[in-house]
Amino acid sequence: MWIGDEKQLLTPLRDQFTRAPLDNDIGVSEATRIDPNAWVERWKAAGHYQAEAALLQCTADTLADAVLITTAHAWQHQGKTLFISRKTYRIDGHGEMVINVDVAVASDTPHPARIGLTCQLAQVSERVNWLGLGPQENYPDRLTAACFDRWDLPLSDMYTPYVFPSENGLRCGTRELNYGPHQWRGDFQFNISRYSQQQLMETSHRHLLHAEEGTWLNIDGFHMGIGGDDSWSPSVSAEFQLSAGRYHYQLVWCQKIIITGQAMSARISRKEIHYVLFKKHKLLDVRFILFLLLFYHGGLLPVFPDLAT
Repeated sequence: MWIGDEKQLLTPLRDQFTRAPLDNDIGVSEATRIDPNAWVERWKAAGHYQAEAALLQCTADTLADAVLITTAHAWQHQGKTLFISRKTYRIDGHGEMVINVDVAVASDTPHPARIGLTCQLAQVSERVNWLGLGPQENYPDRLTAACFDRWDLPLSDMYTPYVFPSENGLRCGTRELNYGPHQWRGDFQFNISRYSQQQLMETSHRHLLHAEEGTWLNIDGFHMGIGGDDSWSPSVSAEFQLSAGRYHYQLVWCQKIIITGQAMSARISRKEIHYVLFKKHKLLDVRFILFLLLFYHGGLLPVFPDLAT
């Protein structure tokens, strides 16, 4: 996704149902003695970490004041569907994108670690500002010490440096998140850092982690608790497991502009859109170009290699 001549995303926005395993997810499992009841082993056996998306539907419609993209993906492993994710992206003339997500979880797969979205932002900003629970990390079953307020912290403080790299730094109850030129609004949980989930999973000790290009953002509609009643059993209480089968969440993503040090939501007029698309780039169909832009943003262009190149 580009705004002007500046790239905004290094990887597409896509569904995410897994987390880098915590000690509690691993339990008593060892390299030579696996506990099949541990959460991480159940997720691995079911294919949650290996699932790939298959495009089921993609349509584009023009509304009176916006463009609406509708997509559906089946997340599958070895021919079995684990999750079905249906999304709508509504992009209006004010530069706002409203994302609605509906996820169905297969009845015979383990409860997932999270139901959310992930992407790699191109920007690296010094600070993170949010309205929600903080200031330290907090999880659905670890909220007692968290306070709801407007928080502003260095990006480095959003990562919790556990000796053994794992899922970390979640902030729950978020109503607004500001980072670089971006703003997200809704009711969600997020974590943000220079480390991808893949790196957290593959690295044995924190001093071996290396900052990656851009910034990794995870936005969750729902996140499983972390448990910890003891250190050897899958002890996440039932009320903090994602067992409902169907989930819905919504968020708004827009860009900000900076005026005398204050952040304001960007506003893009129809005239400006017409100039950029028709005169500057000589494109003929606003619906078509927004369709392509959102395909890239939503992680769909890889399905069509001829459009991605």
